[in-house]
Amino acid sequence: MTTIKNDAWSRFAQEHGPDFATVEYISSLVTAPEAIAGTIGHSLMNATDPRVHEAIGLPRIRVFGPSQLDYEASEAVVHSKYDGSNLVEWLQAVTGRKDVCAAFNGVETWSSKIRSTIYRSIVEPMVTACGVPP
Repeated sequence: MTTIKNDAWSRFAQEHGPDFATVEYISSLVTAPEAIAGTIGHSLMNATDPRVHEAIGLPRIRVFGPSQLDYEASEAVVHSKYDGSNLVEWLQAVTGRKDVCAAFNGVETWSSKIRSTIYRSIVEPMVTACGVPP
């Protein structure tokens, strides 16, 4: 299943790469958000499992408030096992925040499926369009 509009992503990479100095939003770039969210959700269940913490450590998830990193909410998320429910609702419940914004760092280490999805849909088209980023 294609989850990223490769032509739009490639065009973006050619126009803005390889420096990518600004944040840009590409309208409708993700064609199947449920597929990506499902892959992230499944991987998050593994990454937040205490048994996995013993083997590979805590996942790198950062939660932000309106103006800064929320350390307490970040700790709550990495120490709470994701139950497979709606991801946004789970984040809100675990953090006690309605305005939750989370950054999932290092997701490529959570599972081989998510690693291949990220590579195939995001990295490979970028490298094809503008070469290996510095």
